[in-house]
Amino acid sequence: MCGGGIVLIILVGVVGSIVEDNESNSSSILGMTFTAAGFLFIFFILMSAYLGKWSSWSSTQKKASAEKLRERGLAHRFQPEYENNEAFTEWAEQFLTPEEVERLHEKYGEGEDGEKREARIVLRVDEEGGPPPPPPGE
Repeated sequence: MCGGGIVLIILVGVVGSIVEDNESNSSSILGMTFTAAGFLFIFFILMSAYLGKWSSWSSTQKKASAEKLRERGLAHRFQPEYENNEAFTEWAEQFLTPEEVERLHEKYGEGEDGEKREARIVLRVDEEGGPPPPPPGE
């Protein structure tokens, strides 16, 4: 697609320079055309490299089992932290029923002594069509 765009830009520039009678304008049109085609070519090369990296990462993720992905997620240095406020409740209600959100507050909220009830939220990875495995400790 990008190669076709480069050819189209060059073709328009060449035709524009041929149609233009003034030699100064003709060379300006060709210069702008080849500059634009060059930038488009560089963009195409850079995006191809990023697409290759993403494709490699994506195929690695697809080959990994649900348990392996779960382990990687739990071992990642950035873990979700529970915070009981109105913004969190509003966000969670997009994905959970109000009763489930309330149970989440009860399970992970602070106890009467101010201590958090559980250290971290356990992320579940659903396997294809099956129920999610129970979190550790339940």
